[in-house]
Amino acid sequence: MSKEKGIAHDVMKQSLKGPVKQSVGAVFDTINRAVEALDLFGTYGKTQKGHIKTSHVNIKLLGMTSPIPLARIYYPTRVSTTIRRRLYEQEWLSENAKISSVPKMEQRRKNPTVVDAAEYVRTNSKVVVLGGPGAGKTTFLRFLALMHADCIDNAPAHMDLLPFFVHLPHFAKTRSGLFEFAIDTLLKATDQHAEDFATRLFGAGSALLLLDSFDEIPRAQRSNVITRIKAFETLYPNVRIVISCRTADYEESLPNFCEVEVSRLSHEAIAKIIRAWFDGETSKATELINLIKNDGGVEGLTETPLLLSLLCIQYRHDLQLPKRKTELYKRCLYALLRDWDSERGFSRDTSYESMSDDRKERLFEHIAGKFFIEQESYEFRKEQVLDVVGEFVTRLDIPESEAARIIDEIERHHGILEQVSQDYFSFSHTSMQDYFVARHLLSKRTELELLSENIENENWYPIVEFVLALAEDPTLILNLLIRKSDMKGLSNFPPMARRTKLLMLLHRGMLSAPFVTRELSKQCYEHLVKSQIQMAGIFESGKVIPFPELGSFGVRHVLFYMDRPRPTLGDALGPYRKFSNQILTSPLNGYATACLTAADALQLSTEQVVNHSPLDSLANDATILNLIMPLGTGWPEEVASRLHNIEKRNNIGFVKNIIQRSLAFIDSQ
Repeated sequence: MSKEKGIAHDVMKQSLKGPVKQSVGAVFDTINRAVEALDLFGTYGKTQKGHIKTSHVNIKLLGMTSPIPLARIYYPTRVSTTIRRRLYEQEWLSENAKISSVPKMEQRRKNPTVVDAAEYVRTNSKVVVLGGPGAGKTTFLRFLALMHADCIDNAPAHMDLLPFFVHLPHFAKTRSGLFEFAIDTLLKATDQHAEDFATRLFGAGSALLLLDSFDEIPRAQRSNVITRIKAFETLYPNVRIVISCRTADYEESLPNFCEVEVSRLSHEAIAKIIRAWFDGETSKATELINLIKNDGGVEGLTETPLLLSLLCIQYRHDLQLPKRKTELYKRCLYALLRDWDSERGFSRDTSYESMSDDRKERLFEHIAGKFFIEQESYEFRKEQVLDVVGEFVTRLDIPESEAARIIDEIERHHGILEQVSQDYFSFSHTSMQDYFVARHLLSKRTELELLSENIENENWYPIVEFVLALAEDPTLILNLLIRKSDMKGLSNFPPMARRTKLLMLLHRGMLSAPFVTRELSKQCYEHLVKSQIQMAGIFESGKVIPFPELGSFGVRHVLFYMDRPRPTLGDALGPYRKFSNQILTSPLNGYATACLTAADALQLSTEQVVNHSPLDSLANDATILNLIMPLGTGWPEEVASRLHNIEKRNNIGFVKNIIQRSLAFIDSQ
């Protein structure tokens, strides 16, 4: 080869070296990226699951001093496929007709369209989960994340998607695309190939994208966020997406998404959550569950995880929930008005600076009082609410025409007043309305007049309790209850049943620790005891003697018949058993003292009378047992000693068996 040709060859070789090297490098880089995207060693998947576990395995609810494992207090979320606020009147009435035979408190828990939330997400690839404040929306999304990250024991086998959790308010502050924002933590924790891994994963539909707290995005930024979510949908149509948002804040901006609403907690869920709260403290959990069953007002605060958790926290701290009932309601109200958002470092914009929290409470009192006093209603027609709110806000120098916007803002911010259909509003918790009605009566000083007119109307009973707890001097109302529940002169079961309910109301009123003199408290306790002794006489005149038994079921009655029972016996026994169990679950020192004193006096009178007939002795023992048996768990030693005394002198087999079983239960506690 000539010298010139050699030089030319070297020049050509050098000129080809750069492109060839780049080309070969590009091929190997493409291969490397493709291999890394497969995540053959599980590096990216394990890292993402580890991040999910670190971020979401524990939960710290409002009022907790330290976090606890989310799985410990979680109960499977259930959702309704019917969004009630969107129903028009005829549809709403049709839905209610399906459960019309159910008491109003229960109607909120009953829903014919309720399904398991996790299963619904499994079968629907795009879902918006709606609900009120503290309903458990974020908790559900976090639980989904943990299930798919293999952090939950016994998770269903189909939970095999890799979860990515995005807090939408944080995303709204950036200019990133949703894909880039979702994988940012994974990218920083691994290497640049994480993007290729995620691209393959999202493209194959093997990821679960959880977008939390849409309602916390500033309203001015929501359109932009919606646009970016839709752009992500277009790029990755197979990815499963779940979004959480408050019901009042969602305006149907995502047409490809199914919408469901978190259902209120069932009784089974409540019991499971309480037992989880009091893990290792079985007796406390059982006491609280029984207390809720026997107190409709407190039960009204168990419909959402937030308020149920506040209830558990307070009960754990002082175990005197009935005496602190109004404090509990104030705490729940503050949580909904202020703490729930501020605890998470979030503040919602308001257009009405003059509508302070105090004035909102005044507005709630006004709405609650007006509709209950005039209609005894827990649901209010929309146009009537607008009129009431419009009239109220004019006193705050706000135009009446702003009523609709004010109601909308209150619902979005706090959820205390909510739209339950296109045509109706209600308070989110029925017992919250009762609380505000009581405050309304006291502020207008009409409590005595209206309670006197409605004292035998059971719909007013929760309001009576709140008035007794809130009033500066409830003497006249307590005296009213004493008069109306007097058993003197009765011989028939139906009127006795009605007055037994008033005795229960008096007892619950005393549980709330009303501001009264020691003398009046003693008078109330002695009236409760005397009335039960009179009731024993009414039962005996009806040829039946009820004997109480104490066990894990509470207090129940075994009946001794002297003749064919009256058809109305069941009407009287139902309230009587409820009364006994109310005493059992809500002990009062003053009442217990009065009860034990009366029981000892009855015992002494029995011993002093010679030639007692067997029937008289049996009836007297039954009266003593009915007085002391509901005290068995609160004053076990005092009750046990008296049960032993009756057992020694009573030779009737079924009575001795009842006493022995009750003593065994007391000993086991």
